Amino acid sequence: MASPSSFRLSWPSTLRRLCHAPAGKHVPAGAYQVHFPRLELVLSNRYHYGHEGCENGCLSAQEALFIPAEHWTLPNWCANGEVLHILFDYARIGFSLVRSGPQGVISTHKESMVLAQRGSLNGMLDVLAGLCRDGASPEVLRLQGQALLALLQTLYDEARDSHWQQGGNQFRAICLYISEHLYAPLTREDVALRFGISTTHLSRLFRQHLGHGFCEFLAQARLDLAKALLRQGQLALPAVAARCGYVDVNYFHRVFKQRFLMTPAAYRREFA
Repeated sequence: MASPSSFRLSWPSTLRRLCHAPAGKHVPAGAYQVHFPRLELVLSNRYHYGHEGCENGCLSAQEALFIPAEHWTLPNWCANGEVLHILFDYARIGFSLVRSGPQGVISTHKESMVLAQRGSLNGMLDVLAGLCRDGASPEVLRLQGQALLALLQTLYDEARDSHWQQGGNQFRAICLYISEHLYAPLTREDVALRFGISTTHLSRLFRQHLGHGFCEFLAQARLDLAKALLRQGQLALPAVAARCGYVDVNYFHRVFKQRFLMTPAAYRREFA
């Protein structure tokens, strides 16, 4: 396989079909479930999987499976295939290209990128999740999925060509660490100490790569997580606030309303 610096991911511009994994109360052993949306796109041959209400699903090339936040899937690597797994984390977007055969996984290639602006992408993900929830027609789902992949390809190509992607391993590691510790009372000093750098250097990294500061990045990542948890409708508001690192639920309420022009409760009623 080519080195990470020379290897470039790409995917078809046309999507033949988009399915989605429904919500489920009981997650089987070995299943994959995360707090953010995912997309599994088949690039060649076939991909076998299971999800709630379906033990043996199968997709062919140029077909995809959308998995909303908190929903689960169970891959079955039993056939020749090439599948691109896309993870829309709150602090980054992860790509995992998996090649499999009858004996299981043969190889994987992983990349990640951080975007300075994700408004359009987050909006399209919210729309797609809403269409799945409302039972939209297969053609509507396909077109929305195709538009999402087109936007993602553009963002990926731009990120690969930008200066921060070159030698940005430390910055991506910092963003990943933040995304995995949103529940914690993170401060600029905590993160700088964790990575053995000064707070000045940490702030410079965020300004250089994203054009805004550490605090803005952290706040946006927490609010993106809050929106995902509110859409699930399972946690009480104090629990949502705590999961997103807000000790004071009233402060969480105020920040959320200031950013999205509606209260967390109103957002849940509208989108859950």
